[in-house]
Amino acid sequence: MPQTVARAIGEIGEQPMLRRLLARGRPRRVDANPTDALVGQLLGAAAPGAAGPIAAGLLDDRTGYWSLAGGCHLIADRDRLMVQAGPAQRLTRAEADAISTSFNAAFSEDGWQLHAVAGQLLLQSAHPLPASPVPLHELSGHYLDDHLPGGAEARSWRALLNELQMLLFEHPVNQAREEQGMPPINGLWFWGCGEAIDQLPRVADCIAADHGVLRGLARLSGAHTMSPVERLSQLDPGRGDAVAHWTGTADALAVGDATEWLSALARFEQCWAQEILAALDNGSWSTLRLHVAPGRYWRVRRNDLRCFWRRVRPLRRYVTTVSEGA
Repeated sequence: MPQTVARAIGEIGEQPMLRRLLARGRPRRVDANPTDALVGQLLGAAAPGAAGPIAAGLLDDRTGYWSLAGGCHLIADRDRLMVQAGPAQRLTRAEADAISTSFNAAFSEDGWQLHAVAGQLLLQSAHPLPASPVPLHELSGHYLDDHLPGGAEARSWRALLNELQMLLFEHPVNQAREEQGMPPINGLWFWGCGEAIDQLPRVADCIAADHGVLRGLARLSGAHTMSPVERLSQLDPGRGDAVAHWTGTADALAVGDATEWLSALARFEQCWAQEILAALDNGSWSTLRLHVAPGRYWRVRRNDLRCFWRRVRPLRRYVTTVSEGA
């Protein structure tokens, strides 16, 4: 967690409805059962091999080896490179298309192909890829060389990353970004490496998100997709189980914006936590799985709301527990 956000934990307001949900529910890990593990993959795209099903869902391509790709800004710090990857480094669809075109012109003869679909970049390789490194959102704020794959089989991978920096150095995309006062995209990061698969088990009947990865996985699993919702009451009640993707707090964490993080928590309290409690109270929902961090979620069932002996604690206690991975 960025230090600026960590310091803001002491400034968290009451958030009574979110605190009640967390107090009445119980923390779980996503490997508790296959459904929870896959939902964690849907939300974070962090699981090893996640790129394979994502490619199949977005591109209908079941061949080769795949990796997710994302743009980042590399900052020189003496003899090392620090990675910056947040909302400011997210590529627009036009930028993703332009970078993929340049990449393919330079590397397609080496067995690499970069696909841009719905603003998401996916690398396709004719050869097996190194073991999946950390996801881009976890790499932000860390040194690049601490997370590069090692071994003889990763030499071509490291060479690709180095050549990409040269390709992007004077790329028209970055010239335009600098003219607009935006940080240049001088590197790409790849993660979630794996082979494509034919289908995924259905983890929900409806998935509300605008993220290309989530919509691709939803399509491959046969789920109905919706645009993001501002309030959970906008979900189609006739669709059964649903997954709704909230990006406010994650976006703030990616850039260490404490003010926005606190604001996003307040919006979640008013727009989502309030309606979650109402839906559990009146029986519209039977169970909530609130995925709060990679690898963890809170399960809250309707009967849990009656467990008054589970004491409601200050919200900072729950935030600290999640950030420490306890």
